[in-house]
Amino acid sequence: MGATKVAEQEVTYYGEQPKRNFVFELTKSAWAARTTKAGAPAASSWLVVL
Repeated sequence: MGATKVAEQEVTYYGEQPKRNFVFELTKSAWAARTTKAGAPAASSWLVVL
């Protein structure tokens, strides 16, 4: 996908042990390089938390 890991966050949901989420940045140019023109996103970048 062309995403770059930019951070880690610890999250805790009610009744569960804390776990680590990763934050990725995905730029339009990196995404567009891996998709067709029809599938290219409209925004210039995103932060994705997984």
